[in-house]
Amino acid sequence: MEIKNGEITAYVEFLQNLNLKSRASRGRTKLIKLLDKKIDEFNADLNSVRDEFFKKDDKGHFVQDDNGKLVIKDGVSVGEAQAEADKLTNENAVILLDEYEQQIKAMYQALDEYDGELSGTDATIYDDLMEKLEQAQK
Repeated sequence: MEIKNGEITAYVEFLQNLNLKSRASRGRTKLIKLLDKKIDEFNADLNSVRDEFFKKDDKGHFVQDDNGKLVIKDGVSVGEAQAEADKLTNENAVILLDEYEQQIKAMYQALDEYDGELSGTDATIYDDLMEKLEQAQK
């Protein structure tokens, strides 16, 4: 299953707010754990980008201006830093579901039969997640 790095947190928040029981709940918990690993990887990669573009003090902490914004290194621009961060945010993270196949299937079945009302962002995430889970099961 693939999800853009910048969307993973929204998926986790959506899953955490669902009322699921038993095996479906376990599947959700397993999927959230996999997504949390991808969030950690994304944050590590984002910190590498920050290391490349922003100044640090003698203790290794990022230098901030009076407004709390990070101070850019000499010879680079904020636009360059933002472009690299945007690339990373829009990259797809690959989540391998094989290890928890039975629990994920139970969660998928519960989501397929979910009778709660969804709207706005939740409805969009639900639809996208169901499509990704359907593709992963093929």
